[in-house]
Amino acid sequence: HSSPLALLLLLMIGALDMASSNASGTPSAPPTRRPVIFSDVDGTLVHYENPTSKPNSNLEAREEFMRRLVTLPVSNTGRVGYVSLKTLELLSIFREECGGSCYLVSGARTSTLVQRAPSFKHKGKHVIDGYSPESGGR
Repeated sequence: HSSPLALLLLLMIGALDMASSNASGTPSAPPTRRPVIFSDVDGTLVHYENPTSKPNSNLEAREEFMRRLVTLPVSNTGRVGYVSLKTLELLSIFREECGGSCYLVSGARTSTLVQRAPSFKHKGKHVIDGYSPESGGR
């Protein structure tokens, strides 16, 4: 569960992102509203069960399934996470076609998110705008 303070900070970032500024003091156009996604990471975008360890699946099917996943760097606790290419594609569409922003809110360690954030790409472009780590209850 995310802490209320972390969510409030991210909402403030989103609100600042939407506000228009005008240094001259003259009236400006109304702020453009941009959609924002705040998402948990573990169990929402990232999953930890190794999909190739299922006992009754054939090798070809497992290999095909793995081609649709991005394997993330190992965390400091030794966990290997997976994010689907489809998830990355949908986040990319949200950012590019809807003008949205995507933020991760997680109880994960800062070092883990810093290490894994570069993996959240679709066609070479980052799909995550920021993150709030260590906001969970351990």
